[in-house]
Amino acid sequence: MISQPRLTVLRLTCVQVFALLPSLTCADNPPLESILVTANAPSTQTNKQLGKVDILTAADIHLQQPPELHQLLNGIEGVYASREGGPGGINSVSIRGAEPNFTVVLIDGVAVNDPTNSRGGSYDLATLSPDHIRRVEVIKGPRSLEYGSDALAGVVKLITAPDNEDNTGLQVLHEAQEYGAFRSAGSATLAEGKHTLSIQGGRNDSGKVWTGSNRNLTEAAAHYRLTLDRALLQLGGRQADFTKRAYPEQSGGPMFAQNDGRDRSEGQDETFYVSGELSVADGWRLATQYSQYQRELDYHSPGIAPYNNVPENFYSADYQRQQWRVVSDTRVAGFNLNVGADRRWETGVSHGAVVFPDIPIDALGFLLGLPSLPVETGLAIPLPLSLDTDYRLRRTTEGGFAELNWQSENSLVLSVGVRRDKTDARRETVRRYLVGIPLWQEARVNLSYSEGFKSPSFFALGHGLVGNPDLKPERAQSYQLDVSTQWQALAIELTLFDTDYRDLIDFDSEAFTNVNRDRVRSRGGELSVQTQWRNWRLHAGLAHAAVTVEDSDRNLANRPQNTATVDLSRQFAKRLGWHNRVRWTDEQFATSLHTCESREYVLDDYILWDTVLRWDATRTTSLTLGLENVADVRYQEAVGFPGAGRLLRFGLAITL
Repeated sequence: MISQPRLTVLRLTCVQVFALLPSLTCADNPPLESILVTANAPSTQTNKQLGKVDILTAADIHLQQPPELHQLLNGIEGVYASREGGPGGINSVSIRGAEPNFTVVLIDGVAVNDPTNSRGGSYDLATLSPDHIRRVEVIKGPRSLEYGSDALAGVVKLITAPDNEDNTGLQVLHEAQEYGAFRSAGSATLAEGKHTLSIQGGRNDSGKVWTGSNRNLTEAAAHYRLTLDRALLQLGGRQADFTKRAYPEQSGGPMFAQNDGRDRSEGQDETFYVSGELSVADGWRLATQYSQYQRELDYHSPGIAPYNNVPENFYSADYQRQQWRVVSDTRVAGFNLNVGADRRWETGVSHGAVVFPDIPIDALGFLLGLPSLPVETGLAIPLPLSLDTDYRLRRTTEGGFAELNWQSENSLVLSVGVRRDKTDARRETVRRYLVGIPLWQEARVNLSYSEGFKSPSFFALGHGLVGNPDLKPERAQSYQLDVSTQWQALAIELTLFDTDYRDLIDFDSEAFTNVNRDRVRSRGGELSVQTQWRNWRLHAGLAHAAVTVEDSDRNLANRPQNTATVDLSRQFAKRLGWHNRVRWTDEQFATSLHTCESREYVLDDYILWDTVLRWDATRTTSLTLGLENVADVRYQEAVGFPGAGRLLRFGLAITL
């Protein structure tokens, strides 16, 4: 949750790349996928007894035709997906005002958070296009019971693998945008009896839409699925290569930066998973999954002039994680018992340096291990100084959990769960309790308490200058109230939450190292209203998150307190659809170093309107015409980094 300085924010990877959220239906033989989470789909897609899950289906994504992933996520209450510095800058997702590295991101069940990056493990949204995403799920609040370490604020699941409804076919998409931007994607699916094979590929180039910022992304993936009467097997993998360039964070961007130097990063992501599920007997299911993730990244930053606060820095990092998990799901009458175990192996290697343009005399004591001078001189020796930031770390985490749920005949639900993890020599225990009360046929109230923990990132532990191997895990505990009701075509959901984060990691400038010290509280709520009338469809959402540092007057940057979204769609004819999104983002605090010292600013609130028309001209050909930022609003998500203006895009999709 600590926003200043960004360089020392903590985040790790997800220990739960394969999670189980039990269904409470009492059917003797429900469909296999309605019970267990696989790399493809979650168990609770239609079950609200165990808490709210925000879901975007393939139909929702098809209607919106989003060119970027952050546009999909910003349609969900309590989610803020930002692009500080444009597509080549910092692209991240925050849930309920928490730091982005408190959110676990899963792609086809594989966690893709990187604990070697300087933001402590937050996922870069710019390294995945929405072209092959078939389903999105967002689960808010501490979820360490099911997902282990890192899920302090929530979980984002992105599904690209095929499901049972996929048929044999070929699809090709190309969309041209103004200023040289484009995206192209293709997929081929072969479905024959119990077998489904899918091959995917694509390329995305941001062109010159954003001043001083660009990104080039190439993706390839393959998935296989075998569906039997009482078993399910899935395996697949994905590779993404990307290059990014942007002005350094807090440099003042293209508006205020004192020079034209850009951050440069080049990297590659690789994921692999294999999972199996077996219905051993009526009421008893077993599931297991193995996954692995690897990221290689080369990064170089010229620093921020005059380079005393943020000097030139660079590193090459290689992170690898392997994860294994097994889960047993048992149901007897109204009881449902889940028992699971998992093990994760992690390795992180980083080679880099920080290069100072000269040697500050006031820092000689620190550099030589001697006491500091009694007074500050402000003088420097005009010689460059390079300090290594290398580290090599390994970590093994073993965990186990059990969750017992009970549902009465009138849909009263009680749930209790506990999880125990061992990371090297440290042990963590988290709990979760829930009671769900039906009010009437289409209304219910859920009250829950949940805990979470997050092991320190490799960056926070091992960085050659600021790393601290004695850091403790960060922790969270949260109370949440969910109220949902439905009357005919009108559905209303209200959520209130109060989350307390403890032992948060921050940079201590006096000790010049990372320390556990801050306590942050996030309180607020989310309101969602959905309705459908004839060919019109409306979704309106409002979110409020007041995030404060306890016993401090410090303002946390880059987290608007309020957001509101209205999605309005119309199906004019069987083959013509129109979608509009209007999103308001409240003012927010931001910091910048472009004046040679850290200063705080308040960025204005803004309203963005995006619209898209999709015409299915024939059974095989579709045309898309979209206009982003229709009103050409001038806005900033970071000081000196102007957002993209009005953007016209045209797409053609062919399906055979």
